Amino acid sequence: DDLTINANITSTGGGTIDLIAGDDIVQTGGTITSTAGAGSRLVKLTADNEGTGTDADRGGVTQSSGNILATNLVVRAFDAVALGTVTTNNVTNLAANVTNSGAAFAYQDADSVDLTTVDSLSGITTNAGAITINATSGTITVSQPITSTTGTGGGISITGAVIVNNTITAA
Repeated sequence: DDLTINANITSTGGGTIDLIAGDDIVQTGGTITSTAGAGSRLVKLTADNEGTGTDADRGGVTQSSGNILATNLVVRAFDAVALGTVTTNNVTNLAANVTNSGAAFAYQDADSVDLTTVDSLSGITTNAGAITINATSGTITVSQPITSTTGTGGGISITGAVIVNNTITAA
């Protein structure tokens, strides 16, 4: 079961926005915002919540329009995560895990982003999938590992100024 977002989702108190889909999360418009207030200002995207479940579809995350504005963003998915085409995403801290073999992760930020620990998940990890991080108008800080584990096709591309404070491993 897919979750399609085409309208604004806002936490004005800085709380957590937890978006969970049995299969795919698809953002086709709207802004997902959790930036005000004193809370965690966390956006959690969890695709493939049902696992092998009742159908053969597994979950990934795609974004063709709209944007995500938050202090913290964590993404957990089985299939590819494609948050790399919208230039207006703006998060401070990012962590992600993509578990399907060869499934890619892509993210583009409007300015600077720190690849760190968010919601107990550290860095960016794929299972031999390509990793692309783009912050051409800011700095990418690697505070936690970026890892594309054993397999083929697990290249890592980072565009923008980069501060490396942890390991970057491509298989």
